[in-house]
Amino acid sequence: MDSLIISGFKLMGVGMVAVFLFLSLLVSCTLAMSSVLRAISKNAKDHFGTHAGSQGDTSRIAATYESEELDEEVVVAISAAIRRHRSKVENRL
Repeated sequence: MDSLIISGFKLMGVGMVAVFLFLSLLVSCTLAMSSVLRAISKNAKDHFGTHAGSQGDTSRIAATYESEELDEEVVVAISAAIRRHRSKVENRL
């Protein structure tokens, strides 16, 4: 009976170590991928100057909703919200 309990604890220990190692590997891969993508994003931003589509947001939004009648104030508000969001994202990088 004692050997069965000891075997159970050994199995539990091996399982906990395996899960810990797997999760540690997952976190380290996620952090590495994040830093690589951040570097790529910074290089692309330096190369292209701004995010794609950041200029002419108002006309692009208005063209998207040609069939619907949108008030110009709504289009301006949406465009301002997009610019504000992008500036917050750029400040975090």
